Amino acid sequence: MTTKLNLGCGNNILKNYTNIDQFNNLKGVDIKCNIRELPYDDSSVDEILISHVMEHFSFDDVQIVFKEMSRVLKIDGILEIYVPDFISCIDKWINAAHDWSSLEWIFGSQSHPGNFHLCGYTIESMKKIVEDFNFEIVENKLRNNPVSNDVEIKCVSRKVGDIKKNNIRFNFSMEDGPRLEIKGESNYDFRVEFWDAENDTQVHSTILRSNCWTTSKRNDFSKLNIKVLQFGKILFDLNINK
Repeated sequence: MTTKLNLGCGNNILKNYTNIDQFNNLKGVDIKCNIRELPYDDSSVDEILISHVMEHFSFDDVQIVFKEMSRVLKIDGILEIYVPDFISCIDKWINAAHDWSSLEWIFGSQSHPGNFHLCGYTIESMKKIVEDFNFEIVENKLRNNPVSNDVEIKCVSRKVGDIKKNNIRFNFSMEDGPRLEIKGESNYDFRVEFWDAENDTQVHSTILRSNCWTTSKRNDFSKLNIKVLQFGKILFDLNINK
């Protein structure tokens, strides 16, 4: 039996799919859950459709969702994604003479907690993240949405392997102020956080790729905590006393 998921289905209830949504209580939603944690075994799903959902996730959560979709999909499983084309959204707003209501195209209607846009995509950025997670592009193009006529990205890909393992190390120094460097190989972003541990205050936060470094401009602390997270998990946790 073929298992096909319609993630973040909203009102788009589809036959022959398991319709999954966290916020929608309408009849026809089969499973109500957070799609960061899907109730499916590894390599148990044949197809995933996720239409106008990925733009609602933060930079960090985008990676978590991609990892989860990769986890449940079988090898050769199909991932079909639709998102607004961010460049077209900006052009549309500019051409609307910066009308306040037209900001909805960029930031979402914000009518309920799940209806905020937190991320934007282009053809190139969608291709990169899909390939980073070991999917092979089948189709990646702009098209007009058949309902709204807005320009969207349609990206169809096939899973060719599991996500790639990290081979990294973390180097921290205080020679010229607090500095964290990530060395090695990884296809995925890291969240780096510096905390004033004495006052429980975040003094620096950034997204970093491997073989890059970051530093905090603030240096007026007596205790510093440095964390590096990936896919929501802490990979590096260091406490420094000045």
